Amino acid sequence: MPDTARNRDLYPQDRLQAAGDFTMAYYQQTCDSYFVESHEDREKRFRDEVRARERFAKRQTQLAIAEELSQLASQEYESEILHHMEAMEVKRHAL
Repeated sequence: MPDTARNRDLYPQDRLQAAGDFTMAYYQQTCDSYFVESHEDREKRFRDEVRARERFAKRQTQLAIAEELSQLASQEYESEILHHMEAMEVKRHAL
């Protein structure tokens, strides 16, 4: 492998062996970002979970109300819908 700047950056363990240093060496890559969990993070996560549960419960309530309203509308207009369908059948057979 040619000794270029790119290869030295990509393969630091090869550079150590090429230099004749065969001792155990560990390559440590620096990390510019890291995660630190604090007490506030746990509180925020707890609040977020509570909000998520509340949203879920509200959504379930909305769905139940929508289903109930749909059933009420269906029952209320059932006779009118059936009457209209019968009238359309009569017209179709009359033609």
